[in-house]
Amino acid sequence: MSARTAAEDVKAIGIEYIAVNGSLMYVATSTRPDLAYPVGYLSRFVGNPTVQHGGALKCVLRYVVATTDHGIYFKKPRGDRLEKLRSITVDGYCDSDSGNRPDNRKSVTGYVMMVASGPVAWTARRQSIVAKSTAEAEYVASCEACMEG
Repeated sequence: MSARTAAEDVKAIGIEYIAVNGSLMYVATSTRPDLAYPVGYLSRFVGNPTVQHGGALKCVLRYVVATTDHGIYFKKPRGDRLEKLRSITVDGYCDSDSGNRPDNRKSVTGYVMMVASGPVAWTARRQSIVAKSTAEAEYVASCEACMEG
């Protein structure tokens, strides 16, 4: 058994970080909208993860383990066929922050589209532009949500 160098340790941590983050990304995009923001944020550091990023990733993993009973649920409408069709609603919600990231000043947009009270589409990602005001960031978030819905 050979002793590993510090560079090899960092490389091993980076490979492990990428693998775990990739697995969480799959879960966040397919069944767990509550993971979209933290996993998206931690994905920014796959090129050069630090010990702090590894700790944050472990925190997300602990949250996933503690909330395995969480999922996507849809409400079943009551009544006859016509009432059921009328009671199914499509709702959309969106929000953005004010671009307070010092590295690039881009705002983060998040939205969720719901059908029968269950999420069917969601995202949390950086906007492609640098908004000059909070109102502009909110407008961009609304436009992105409308394009989805």
